[in-house]
Amino acid sequence: TANAVASGDFVTFSFKDISNQKSVIYAFHKNNLAFGEWLEMDPIQMGATKINVATGDNFFLACDQTNRKLYRYTWNEFGKEWLFSDQTAALSSDANAVPYITATNKHYAILDYMQPVSGERPNKLTLYYQDSNYEWNKGGEKILPFTIGGSKPEASFGFTSGSSFIALTY
Repeated sequence: TANAVASGDFVTFSFKDISNQKSVIYAFHKNNLAFGEWLEMDPIQMGATKINVATGDNFFLACDQTNRKLYRYTWNEFGKEWLFSDQTAALSSDANAVPYITATNKHYAILDYMQPVSGERPNKLTLYYQDSNYEWNKGGEKILPFTIGGSKPEASFGFTSGSSFIALTY
């Protein structure tokens, strides 16, 4: 299975290898110094097939939903390279929660969805934003008590963002 996520100056491609239970993500950034050229990043190896990729203006997130890992890559315009930051610690400590991500412009959100056992679950929503100095900041956190029925919650709700909002529908 292949997926592409594009932003203004870069694109990511992710490929899921179901038989080997792994995924690979490729990122290509436009080379502003040479028309029509792209700068390729070394492939990102993920140890699962249940992954999410989300992009903003100058960054992308790679989330391994099975092994609960979250990585942020921010473009360094001066160095012409992706700066890696392991954001796994931003996820809740509950090993049964499944992280979902969304991003746009200079912000992103993480929804750590607690797997339903019975009743409502305390799902953690955390917001992050990039300030005018290109520094990342935690914008806020809120517990959203809801449960989605069924065996495939990812097919039962939507989690997306726009320039001035983040929307969760279920």
